[in-house]
Amino acid sequence: MRHAVTMETPVKLCSNEKCASFYHEVCLSKWLQSIPTSDIGFGMVTGKCPLCKMTITCRLVDEDD
Repeated sequence: MRHAVTMETPVKLCSNEKCASFYHEVCLSKWLQSIPTSDIGFGMVTGKCPLCKMTITCRLVDEDD
């Protein structure tokens, strides 16, 4: 499913093989930034997968990027 604003397809994959969920990088970045326990640094954000709670990392992005 394409992102409504950016028209991108989901490209970020959770590395947990039981989960293996795909995310739009913009959506995942915004989700992780909204979680107080996520770490932000060096242009990356790291937190927990929204579905399986395993650690996941993606670029720090805005919908404008």
